[in-house]
Amino acid sequence: MAISRITFGEWTPDQPGITNGLQRAENVFSKAVGYGAIQTAVDYSGSASENLNNVVAGRKSDGTTLVFAGGATKLFKLDTTDLSLDSVVKASKTISNVVRTSNVVTITTSVAHGYSVGDSVTVAATSATGVNGTFTITVVTSTTFSYAQTGTDIVSTADTGTVTFAYTTPTNQRWRFTQFGNVIVAANGGNRLQGFNLNTSSTFQDLAADAPQSRYVTVVRDFVVSGYVNSSTVYPNRVQWSALGDESSWTNSATTQADFQDIPDGGSVVGVTGGEFGLVLMDRSIHRMSYIGSPLVFQFDNISRNLGCYEANSIIQYSGTTFFLSDDGFYACDGQQVLPIGNEKVNRYFFNDVDEGALHLMSSAVDPYRKLVIWSYASNSSATPDKLLIYNFQTNRWTS
Repeated sequence: MAISRITFGEWTPDQPGITNGLQRAENVFSKAVGYGAIQTAVDYSGSASENLNNVVAGRKSDGTTLVFAGGATKLFKLDTTDLSLDSVVKASKTISNVVRTSNVVTITTSVAHGYSVGDSVTVAATSATGVNGTFTITVVTSTTFSYAQTGTDIVSTADTGTVTFAYTTPTNQRWRFTQFGNVIVAANGGNRLQGFNLNTSSTFQDLAADAPQSRYVTVVRDFVVSGYVNSSTVYPNRVQWSALGDESSWTNSATTQADFQDIPDGGSVVGVTGGEFGLVLMDRSIHRMSYIGSPLVFQFDNISRNLGCYEANSIIQYSGTTFFLSDDGFYACDGQQVLPIGNEKVNRYFFNDVDEGALHLMSSAVDPYRKLVIWSYASNSSATPDKLLIYNFQTNRWTS
């Protein structure tokens, strides 16, 4: 019996069935000819002590790869010897002195603590137990920090015990990572930007004393760039960048070129992507940031007005192209133009299928080998992500 090859058409669920397109294309990805099967998912690591919300791989100068992940209160590093996920948050500190004056507690640590104003810490003093609990830091020096707590005054007293640090990731936010030289930079919108030197660090620490709290982070040319700045005041439309070639310097300076830009139109920053130029994706616009040198440093050009990004977790970049979900479907932007990629193919299907109340659970990734962008999302029938939407940017075809 002769064997014949059947050529299936394109999966276009937004089109009527009479167009000869596929009505279902599940657990497969588009190839130049036909479709390939997606392998079953397998566990990559052991479990972490809390649910993870993002993962990144960093490459050292010697070619070694390190894997990091983020949760609500911790950052983790993959232990390649046993595939466990080990906490790499700021280390616990030993208490050496306690004092409470006018409802303000000041803790002295035995060594420099590395904490910042706004950090959340859990204090467990051995003797002055009345100061114990979880608090937000209001004042710091190298070896002291203070927080508000109502109570009778406590004279300065030598004490022992520990201080434990925890990150405070805002609700519906997650960690974002980028690599700048040998440093992994992490942002969560609730803490100062964090840094981990791939060659020398054992834990994450504040990237710099003057680094901002920001939701989003990327690298544009020789600058670390952050978006949606949330320091002492919230600046949802602000983009702030480090000194030229120095991730540890953020104070505004014409000499170092560290500075910021508030973008007046387009709503809030929803994400930033980098490379030779930067893209600032906002609620209702997209801006390209191009390096022009001092004194302005970056020029911001609006390349898309009234069309922006609907969900931050849909943003993914590969080879100079940024893919994202807008309020009417999926798009790709190369810094010059914004192109619809889901129009009359999958946009209606997606919005009919997705649980928009759980859209913040969406995630995105790129398979560079198969040239795929993959979005995970929660459907109407599930409270957790249970569906994939897969776009092959070489064939311009979709599968699920």
